[in-house]
Amino acid sequence: MHSPRFRVLAVGIILAVTRFGPGPEARALHVPLRSAQGPAVLINEVQYDPPGGPVEAGHEWVELYNAGSEAVSLAGWQLADNKEGEDLGPAGRLEPGAFLIVAGGEGFAADHPDFDGSVLVVDGALGNGLGNSGDRLRLFGGGGLLWDAMSYGDDATALAPPAPDVVGGHSLERAPAGADTDRSTDWVDQALPSPGQEGGAGQATAMPSPAPLPSLPPGVSVRLNEFLAAPKAVDWDGDGQVGQKDEWIELFNPGLQPAYLRGWQLDDAPDGGSTPYVFPDDSVIGPRGHLLVFQNQSGVVLNNDTDAVRLLAPDGGELDRQDYQKPKPDQSLARWPDGTGDWTDSLTPSPGSANGAGGLQPPTQTAPTATPPATPPAAPTTGGEPTAEATPAAGMTAASPTAPPPVATTPPPAAGTSAASPTAAASPTATGLLLPLLISEVLFDPATSGNDAAEEWLELHNSGSAALSLTDWQIGDREEWDPLPDAVIPPGGFLVIAATAGQTQGFVARGIPAVALADGSLGGGLGNGGDVLRLRDPTGAERDAVSYGDNLDAFDPAVPLGPPGASIERLPAAQDTDSAEDWWIQDLPSPGAAGSIAMGPPPLLLSEVLPAPLTVDWDASGQADYQDEWIEIHNAGDRPLGLSGWRVEDRPAAGWSYRFPPDARIAAGAYLVLPRATSGIALQRDADTLRLIRPDGMEADRAAWEQGPGYDLSLCRPAVKTGAAWQQPCDPSPGGPNRLAAQDGATADTRTDRLAATATVDASAAEWPLVSLTRLRERADGTRLTVEGRVTAPPGVFDARAFYIGDETAGIRVYLSRKDDSLPELAEGDVLRLRGRLGEHEGERELRLARAADLRRLGEGHVVDPLDLATGLLGEDVEGRLLRLQGWPAHPGRYGFALDDGSGAAAVYLDTTTGVQLPEALKTLPVTVVGIAGQRTGGSAAGSGHRLMPRYPWDIAAAAARLQAWPGLPGAGRR
Repeated sequence: MHSPRFRVLAVGIILAVTRFGPGPEARALHVPLRSAQGPAVLINEVQYDPPGGPVEAGHEWVELYNAGSEAVSLAGWQLADNKEGEDLGPAGRLEPGAFLIVAGGEGFAADHPDFDGSVLVVDGALGNGLGNSGDRLRLFGGGGLLWDAMSYGDDATALAPPAPDVVGGHSLERAPAGADTDRSTDWVDQALPSPGQEGGAGQATAMPSPAPLPSLPPGVSVRLNEFLAAPKAVDWDGDGQVGQKDEWIELFNPGLQPAYLRGWQLDDAPDGGSTPYVFPDDSVIGPRGHLLVFQNQSGVVLNNDTDAVRLLAPDGGELDRQDYQKPKPDQSLARWPDGTGDWTDSLTPSPGSANGAGGLQPPTQTAPTATPPATPPAAPTTGGEPTAEATPAAGMTAASPTAPPPVATTPPPAAGTSAASPTAAASPTATGLLLPLLISEVLFDPATSGNDAAEEWLELHNSGSAALSLTDWQIGDREEWDPLPDAVIPPGGFLVIAATAGQTQGFVARGIPAVALADGSLGGGLGNGGDVLRLRDPTGAERDAVSYGDNLDAFDPAVPLGPPGASIERLPAAQDTDSAEDWWIQDLPSPGAAGSIAMGPPPLLLSEVLPAPLTVDWDASGQADYQDEWIEIHNAGDRPLGLSGWRVEDRPAAGWSYRFPPDARIAAGAYLVLPRATSGIALQRDADTLRLIRPDGMEADRAAWEQGPGYDLSLCRPAVKTGAAWQQPCDPSPGGPNRLAAQDGATADTRTDRLAATATVDASAAEWPLVSLTRLRERADGTRLTVEGRVTAPPGVFDARAFYIGDETAGIRVYLSRKDDSLPELAEGDVLRLRGRLGEHEGERELRLARAADLRRLGEGHVVDPLDLATGLLGEDVEGRLLRLQGWPAHPGRYGFALDDGSGAAAVYLDTTTGVQLPEALKTLPVTVVGIAGQRTGGSAAGSGHRLMPRYPWDIAAAAARLQAWPGLPGAGRR
């Protein structure tokens, strides 16, 4: 009997590796991000569909290869699929030219008994198990930097097109070993897998590769996206003149990270007469952003007969190219969809915005008649989604990424009217792009027992103003795709796609338009615990997707699961933010028609109400008066919610109502405070009723009281959850978790009576008024006050006697003055109430506590979300706040470095007490830095002025997509 000869690295036994999930920033990267000078470790071979029986995960394996000339330590390295990952640290070092097998379990030994190489065995699966129809693999180096990635089958997140889906028992392998152009053409189908060695000649079956796109530098996905070579009657650049200088070229960044264009070039055909235009050092395109360059800025002249548009690397290498002949006047050539689709001249030109936004170019139109709007340079933002950003080069116009174009909608038929049955496929009644079609409702877990797949259905909605044919469209889940039956959906209409013909007959008999799939199931049958549904147009481009349950392919977080028989529905039907907040659980499905928000406990609740202010300036207006009433709303769900159409109303007799503005949102688990100055709602101290109304007019929640809690006290839900009872008096906690007031032996009634009878003002409240963090800096040094906030940097991070508090609007340093006292142990996110005097420390504002007893911990809260900020805006306005900046590092030293995103440099100060350093691997790459905005006057140059102070080693990471900051609530919207 031949015994296996595994060589297990780092230890003498086969190891089980602890499973983990890569952090949010790692999950956000969809393209390789490697340094040309860094380690050359690559994913080299993958067997995801092994011949090991029904439990495949333990037989799957991935081969890593060191294509470099130096040994690489794998400490801190991680290998992940689309959800989870494995720690490669136990593997030790990977020598030059060596291979390492990462095996999903003991099945590898059974499948390869003669294997004589290095192997690391994990705990039963690679990630969460590799999908047979498609998945991705990502290799993270030390510090969380994404070093290599590949995808195959129906997963195009790392390679587009992806590597092929091979048959069971085969593998995918780089040919030759180490080949790395970041294209699927690097990968071949290996009928005879070769773990631990380079594949043999004749084993590989090369995949077809029609006209692959050129390779790009690591971490960059920018493409030529649209250009106009023959202006004639339109003043495209808005300078008041029409001429040759109105030519323009547009770039698009389809990635989820900023793309830095330092040294990149634009040119026409080689030796075409123009001098290549070189992008300045500060040029950058934000995630999903467009960058527009006119001829009067670039000097690149495009011929009106035959020419080419080229995007070049700093060394002159060709990255992307499109040749053309005889362009139409005032008509562009554009990719559709943006960045990845084929080139066409049939779209209405859309300089600086999404291609196809204006629909198809009418065949009889020879030139546009409307002058395109000017696209002013984008300014640095202080919150929200990043724009197509940076300060563009002089004379360049950077256009912000645009949301999908608004489409006209037609209301669904009124109740009682019959819906039209689908007709045979025909040409739509009006010409239009295929953008308005959406998946609008899905029933994936029918209430009936038996064959679930036969009872599943989905609903499509045409939100456009023209009829839409389904010819050549496809619907698919994680595993399979189905062609949609030939049918036409009228404008504003709905169509049910049923799994079986029997289902379809039942729908049609009830007046519901429906068609059936040919194979009797939606994709491979929808999973009850989680799955994804995708919609493809006739070009093969994915137009819509929804994921639910434990599937994160389309949304993260996914749409929650409901009970059997419930559907998930897009509400309103045309809303499309590409997130789970578009979707609601429907206990009563509405196939073939627009639904309404389901009955049942809502995630949005009234949380706390203060109806009788007296001595406290709750709204920080500078005056304590009747305007200090406030209402608090809480999102008890696990996903953010859009508040468009929701309203808060006083009892009907009062007639007061506040409607949230269209762009209002509330984060998951967050509290939102409406002061009276915003809502316009006047609350009654003794008895009142307050109601929260959904967009469909149904009452979602109410608060009612027949006797008030007392002056400057609130009524609240101490444990905020659906259906929790209201109690009083509560210790007011606007914007944070609720709590009952401490009892002093008096009832709420006697407290109220006593305050009303004496009309006295609590001396301590008057001497130490509660001031909001946003108004704190308006007060003079020496002012005594009370403030509430959440810990953003606990004691001991920078100083044992100092820490920082803040919220999403402001922050401040807190210092304990008394030397024989000590601060309690605090954690990030703890909610505190502090009483102290304002002062200044080396130019930075601070709140000074006389003693530790002046600090009161109110409970645990959620950690403060950092504010995304341009580096050039770091200054007095954001002092004390938790920020997130990203850009290129420069001038690294012992005490810090400079960070610049093109808007100006920001100083990053590395306090020696934190142990934070800039990782060596990140010194030449764009990085994201989270930290406190501090200030120091005087001292060494490295630490003087305004500076960003990281708190922990993980506050510095490879640049990734910035997080969205929820917009504020303007005072408009009340009636």
